[in-house]
Amino acid sequence: MASEAVVPQEKKVSLRTLSAVPAEVWQQILSDINDKTLRAVVLARCPASPQAVRLLWKDITPENGKLTTLYHNIEHNQQSLANHVQSITMLFEAPGEQLPTCSLMFPTLQRLRIVHNKKHKDVFTNTHAHIKTLLGPALTLLEIGSEDHEGSDAKPRVDNFLSTLKQCVNLHTLSIRACVQGSPAQFVQALRDCGNLKNLTLDKHTAPLVTPFAFKAIGSHPKLASLKVNKVVDMTLVSPISGLNAPFPSLSSLDLIIEADAVLTLLPDIQNLRSLRLVVIGTTSIFPAFSNLATLERLELQFDKFSLTRKDYTQLTFLVHLTHLELDGHAEDGSGLNTDMIDGISLANVLSQLPALQLFHLSANNTFDDEFLVALGRGCPKLTSLSFSGSFELVALCPESGVVFPQLLDLQISNVTSVNPWMDEVEEYELAADIADAVRKHAPRLSTFHSTSKERPFHTMLAYKVGGAWRQKTTRLSLLDGAQE
Repeated sequence: MASEAVVPQEKKVSLRTLSAVPAEVWQQILSDINDKTLRAVVLARCPASPQAVRLLWKDITPENGKLTTLYHNIEHNQQSLANHVQSITMLFEAPGEQLPTCSLMFPTLQRLRIVHNKKHKDVFTNTHAHIKTLLGPALTLLEIGSEDHEGSDAKPRVDNFLSTLKQCVNLHTLSIRACVQGSPAQFVQALRDCGNLKNLTLDKHTAPLVTPFAFKAIGSHPKLASLKVNKVVDMTLVSPISGLNAPFPSLSSLDLIIEADAVLTLLPDIQNLRSLRLVVIGTTSIFPAFSNLATLERLELQFDKFSLTRKDYTQLTFLVHLTHLELDGHAEDGSGLNTDMIDGISLANVLSQLPALQLFHLSANNTFDDEFLVALGRGCPKLTSLSFSGSFELVALCPESGVVFPQLLDLQISNVTSVNPWMDEVEEYELAADIADAVRKHAPRLSTFHSTSKERPFHTMLAYKVGGAWRQKTTRLSLLDGAQE
């Protein structure tokens, strides 16, 4: 008769003790372990092995290649492994390529992202992805395509997954940056099915889905908090919104490419906006619409061809909670923002009536001077970031008493010039040192200072020297402070 193996009593006690450890504890213990070690724990067939399997298959990415492994793995129960997957990041497939079709279900999948292959930056045309079979009731985030390639001419495609979204009752984020093989009616039904949706992003590839009927459905969604649409929104799209009693009831963030006339129709009915980013097409002023946006905290406006007037920017005084203001004239067609009719001191006085303002960026054909900068600093003491196109002398800072920008951390201007174009090299270095001292004195917390534009970093030698002198002085004082500590 074969003899039975004798297990030491100490080992039996040890195994019983390990078996009594809760799964949550094993998860904490194993959560920081790499995949190689997790596989070793799985093969050890110890009490920690089941939790190691869960962690090993929790996240699937292109780097770890687990999705292909899962589809081809015939040595294990594929479905039992798929049951543990909570996050999948997969690549758009090249034309002619496709993962094997299978009947796997992913009941615990919460996050699904489809991205482009960064190793082949130019191979995006006609890429595709099949995702319909991956969706399930646990899904909370679905991102198709990435913002990095939103402006490209490639046309990535996905299968018609819209009808499958009715399973995704917990979906809160939907981002589509690809062509969808579905109809506007199916898209509207998907919006209705996803009652918990909070964040929606639609790029130019989804333009066929965004009809007036669909835009009205978006405006009717009860929980949508963030909306970005990269399609020109015109009066045809926004007109149906006027028929709603309370459009966009939960919307707090809006990002649109929109015609100016459509802005005046759309914005007055949206009551709870905190962040607004618009690329505005047309010459009509949209500023009267801001009188109803008292909750707004961030405002970014990009114009294709607009002339700003005093009547326009005085409308900003209604935005008493505004912390970020960006006015940009560099639209795609190169027209931009005309500020010839603006008086700098008047603008500074209006901005001083925004008590919470921390960031102000202006990119236009402005000709503001140092007096404007000083008035802005005195009137807006909470400013932490300033950026301007145009040239400044900055010499007006030198005689100023007291700190002009007590909280400023970031200052960017396009150029530093001088009224004396005949300075020799020594005089130019001395002036640059004086300006750098003034900048340090009046913006003592400044950590970033660009005195030349990114497009023309050596626009004038004086601007280059001012920036260099400021960096030298800042570095030297930082070293001295470090040595004293």
